Amino acid sequence: MVYASLVFRLRLIYRSSGFVFDLQASSSIFRLRLRSSGFVFDLQASSSIFRLRLRALGFVRLDLQASSSIFRFRLRPSGFVFDPQASSWSFTLLSRSSGFVFDLQASSSIFRLRLRSSGFVFDLQASSSIFRLRLRSSGFVFDLQASSSIFRLRLRSSGFVFGL
Repeated sequence: MVYASLVFRLRLIYRSSGFVFDLQASSSIFRLRLRSSGFVFDLQASSSIFRLRLRALGFVRLDLQASSSIFRFRLRPSGFVFDPQASSWSFTLLSRSSGFVFDLQASSSIFRLRLRSSGFVFDLQASSSIFRLRLRSSGFVFDLQASSSIFRLRLRSSGFVFGL
């Protein structure tokens, strides 16, 4: 048997006083990047993935990825992060803004929700085998775990510990 394949590669770069135009193309990928004084446009495409990134003045960032197994959209305007990810088995949503964190994860095997803000933590996890709830606030800790084989409750506050 005789196999023949066509492989090509092209790259074009242009730079002028802070502006960059970068184009790459081959038999497997296409990529276009533009940069100018704090602005970035980055587009990549291939047979397996698509990705688009935008950045403006370092403050706003948009990152979009898509493939056969994952979809991800990430947005970051000045300190805030919005990051949902979805694939065939999991979903994640992460949000951060000036000391506050919201983190939600869900899949076929687990659910988790975390909230954090200036010393306060709320952490809830649930799956088919375990349930856990943790609360923390300025020296006080409430920790509850339950499963088919264990039940555990711990309370802690400024030197005092209670366990069950």
